[in-house]
Amino acid sequence: MKRKLFTFALFGSLVLTADIYAEVINRIVATVNDEVVTQVELEHKKAIMIMQAKQAAAGEINSTDLAAIEKAVLENLIVNKLIMQEAKSFNVEVSDAEIEERLNEVRKKFASEDELKKGLGESGIGIEDLRESYRYEITMRKLFMDNARQNIILAPQEVKDYYEKNKSDFMKPDKVKVRNVFISKDRRSPDEISAKLRDVNSLVKESSDFKGLAIKFSEGANAFTGGEMGDIARGELSRGVESIIFNLNPGQVSDWIETDSGFYLFKIEEKIPAQQSEFSEAQGAVKNALYNQKMSEKLNSWIAKLKEKAFINIYE
Repeated sequence: MKRKLFTFALFGSLVLTADIYAEVINRIVATVNDEVVTQVELEHKKAIMIMQAKQAAAGEINSTDLAAIEKAVLENLIVNKLIMQEAKSFNVEVSDAEIEERLNEVRKKFASEDELKKGLGESGIGIEDLRESYRYEITMRKLFMDNARQNIILAPQEVKDYYEKNKSDFMKPDKVKVRNVFISKDRRSPDEISAKLRDVNSLVKESSDFKGLAIKFSEGANAFTGGEMGDIARGELSRGVESIIFNLNPGQVSDWIETDSGFYLFKIEEKIPAQQSEFSEAQGAVKNALYNQKMSEKLNSWIAKLKEKAFINIYE
């Protein structure tokens, strides 16, 4: 009997017998026509969404958020199965080659397969999750999007009216003009790095010529321009860095900010407040927003019809 016991970690430390583990695997949380949604499917997708929600919130999420996530994940799984069933009935297929083509586009953005896996892991997903996502995405394009796109027409007056009703959505984001000094960790001991940071820090405090100091001491690619980063709009940098530099006033210098590759000092030269975009400037974005709204309405209507003709049962 003792041999039947083992430990299985599932989003926490749970000690389960083989019988209980089998029950967890085989537990059905919903049926969608002749297919089932299992607890394991639900927990896997929920874990991914929770990790991504925590990253977006830069911290923990509360019980209300967790309940909303579980509800959304189950809804997505049900809709996914409905759509894949519909694709099968219309003989819509996605080849492995099509999926690999999309994966190869992603691979080009990483130095190696290990770097790709690391990047995906930070979002809580693996290669197979990505393959599944691309299969679904390509299926949707073939089954619904291509046809729906042809039936969306944007009249000029309709675009103008949408802009007038949603002006606040078409603001130029606030920006900051920034310079930086970068000190690399590469081939330096912690003591050497600390000494280097102290030396540069003391010089920054003694001098108002941040540009000159950046040219002399920065080890970043933009050192020759005095660490110039240009106009940085809100949303272009990581959340942690953004929260620091957008809270500095012109002339202020940040504390050292550590990254995987090294340490950064940022100096704010100018803050540019958000501004309303004129229609002529925002026209492309307005068309995209209106198009997406119409596409979303069509998609929701189509999914509602799939649900109407389906047999769906959710088990509490």
